[in-house]
Amino acid sequence: MSAAPRLSNALKFKVVFKRGGLAGQSMTFQKPVVEIGRGTENDLILINDLRASRHHAEIRWNGQDLQIFNKSSKNYIAVNGQHVESAKLAPGSVVTIGETEFWIEFENDTSASEPKTKLVKDPGGPVVVQMPRVPHPQPLLQPQAPPARPPYYGAVPSPAPAPGPRPRTHRPPPRPRRDADSGGRARFYGVILILGLFFAWLMNSNGVKKKELSFRSTEQIKRDLEASQEELKEFEARKERLDSLQYRRAQENYIRGFRDYKQGNYGRAKESFQVVLNLDPDNELAKRYYQLARLKFDERVKFHMLQGNRYREKKNWRMCKASYFNVMTMVNNNQDPVFKEAKQFYDQCSLAQEGRY
Repeated sequence: MSAAPRLSNALKFKVVFKRGGLAGQSMTFQKPVVEIGRGTENDLILINDLRASRHHAEIRWNGQDLQIFNKSSKNYIAVNGQHVESAKLAPGSVVTIGETEFWIEFENDTSASEPKTKLVKDPGGPVVVQMPRVPHPQPLLQPQAPPARPPYYGAVPSPAPAPGPRPRTHRPPPRPRRDADSGGRARFYGVILILGLFFAWLMNSNGVKKKELSFRSTEQIKRDLEASQEELKEFEARKERLDSLQYRRAQENYIRGFRDYKQGNYGRAKESFQVVLNLDPDNELAKRYYQLARLKFDERVKFHMLQGNRYREKKNWRMCKASYFNVMTMVNNNQDPVFKEAKQFYDQCSLAQEGRY
């Protein structure tokens, strides 16, 4: 059997992302099996979700129902807020995988339209064709006349009084005219003041001693030449260092570390920036991003430790083991105190899950 019939019979559904690295996006699938995980070989790739497994889950269409199955032994899936290993999906079902959350929408219209005519068979009689009822057209709304004004039962208003002569108003006496000579006198004094200030500034500027020009001695010229030669040597050394293989390796590691930092891989970014500092100790950008990557990495380790402690208090042994295992994988140093603590709690959760603790 060819793949075309199976594709046409598969349900067409849409995945709308609500939370995670793909929030605000949507994808449409029409195939019997849709694989979900962090690996690039999946149909739905959660590449930036650190809490998702490489092969985490799959959605299957069996011809009647759309179901989701958990393929990860370490991480869980949740449908409508409940942890499940498998569940039936309906339109509007909310699925949580790691730090990603999305809901399902069906795009196939399976509802059949109502037939226009119906065949009614009377037992013992002929077949009667029953036509659908057609509603009578409603008459258009007629414009209504404005409601009549209710009669006035109060007192009859008195007519407005006839206009009479306006009363005379008292006008203020005219103001006395200002003396025209006062404005000219003020302008004259202002000009005198400006001229006095200008002459005072000229007198003070003439008293300032100008800097005398002096010729440099032979010793000063020699010192300046030595300083310029030192600067030229530093420039040549800087140019040779930029053209060296060591500098190019430092630049490659810096670019790699910056890319890992932007993608959230703070452990690898920290290692790349450390290589840059070993090759070029004066690289200020590498120092800055090394400190930032180390802080982000420590925050991620503390987050997984707190998650493990929370799951251990709730006796969720499987999630407890997964959180402590993430801490051990990130630290990757059996001499580190954080690694030892995570290893101890991981062993306790394993024994409790097996019923021996």
